[in-house]
Amino acid sequence: MKLTIAIVFTLAFAIIGIGFRVSGKINSAALTAILTFALFGGIIITVHDRWTKFKAGEYEVEVARGEINEAKVAAIDEIKKEVEAQKESIVLLTKTANQVNEKLEDTITKVANHQESITHLVETADEAEKRLQKALEMAAPPQLSLLSKEINKTEYGYYVVLRFRSSKNQPLGMIFFVAKIIGDSNTKIVDFWPTGMFSHGKDSKKISDDGKEARLTYALIGSISPQVELKTSDTCKVEISGSHELAPFILEVK
Repeated sequence: MKLTIAIVFTLAFAIIGIGFRVSGKINSAALTAILTFALFGGIIITVHDRWTKFKAGEYEVEVARGEINEAKVAAIDEIKKEVEAQKESIVLLTKTANQVNEKLEDTITKVANHQESITHLVETADEAEKRLQKALEMAAPPQLSLLSKEINKTEYGYYVVLRFRSSKNQPLGMIFFVAKIIGDSNTKIVDFWPTGMFSHGKDSKKISDDGKEARLTYALIGSISPQVELKTSDTCKVEISGSHELAPFILEVK
């Protein structure tokens, strides 16, 4: 719009000046002055509009810059507030974590102490059990077990020597053995008697009338191991049992 006015203004003054020059009312210098005025007037009209817009734009830029600065300051303040709030949260969380850690360490210490106490009690109980077991073993009577056997054939039948072992090196006192023929057999027990240092009575040896069973009772002198001799008329199977927790066993005589 400003450009159109500037053109009309310039053309109007140019036409007027040219008309005055043609009619001889003005000279060439005056015509030049009029044309120059018209030209510069149009330029001023046009530039004045752009200058006004430039100034207005500059004002708008300054206003926008101020608003941006205000928004930046407000954003920075908001960020600072958020950071402070986060700091308070972090401090609270750290404090809570430290309290939890202290309680956890205290609990771990108590558990460790309990475990140490339990371990000590278990070790003490194990030691007490071992001592009790040892005391029971010492208090328990000696036990007999078969150490060796020797079987020999003779012109009268078979001669068997049985040697036993005691679990303790101490006097066994009164002792007895029983020999019993098992199974269908015509074989009989001919004799059953101890060897070594011992004392006996008139009823120390008893052999049944059918010769199938013999019982021997006597007292060992000292801490020697018992040894007995068994004589049978022929081959057979004999079950041997006795005192001092002797486990019964089958002896095959042949």
